[in-house]
Amino acid sequence: MYVCICKAVRESDLHAACAAGVRDMAALRSRFDIAGGCGKCGREARALLDSYRQQPLGTAANGASA
Repeated sequence: MYVCICKAVRESDLHAACAAGVRDMAALRSRFDIAGGCGKCGREARALLDSYRQQPLGTAANGASA
């Protein structure tokens, strides 16, 4: 599923970045240039980040090892 249509960023792209250790919006913005156009993707990206912040690094948000 696309999270950011403006920049063609998929949910899987954000999951991969978070699994690699990204834990803040600034890093996601830098990596994918998201949440700067229409801004609609910001809420979804923040929710995804929140799910990863609750997990130890190297663990997927669903509890599986990354």
